[in-house]
Amino acid sequence: LSMHYLRLALLVATFGMFNIVSAQNVTSASADEIGQAWAGNKIGAELKYGNKRLQITGEVDSLSSVGGRYYIALKAQGLFLGVYVYLDPSAPLDAVANLSTGQRVTMQCDGMKDSFGIECYQGRLLKAK
Repeated sequence: LSMHYLRLALLVATFGMFNIVSAQNVTSASADEIGQAWAGNKIGAELKYGNKRLQITGEVDSLSSVGGRYYIALKAQGLFLGVYVYLDPSAPLDAVANLSTGQRVTMQCDGMKDSFGIECYQGRLLKAK
């Protein structure tokens, strides 16, 4: 019986460590910080923000779709096109449908890259003001 509790305690402690590690793997930045980083040094910006889970806070510039993929474009100082957060197709869109340009939001997304503009994928709305 005590071995069972020991295993359970070890499992709970291990699971808790993974949650702490995964929470630390999120990089938070404003869209302006990302824009300035990319405008100043693309290599440095890719190393800092590329291939990471990001939480980006910024002002909505536009909400649209291209090729059936929805995105939210955030204004970003230093970038003409801003930061495009392509929404995760499985994410609920109800809250996104109520957003408007000029609104301040925090988005979570994965893997930023420089394509036609700065793009991030698997986006989800975390907070809107």
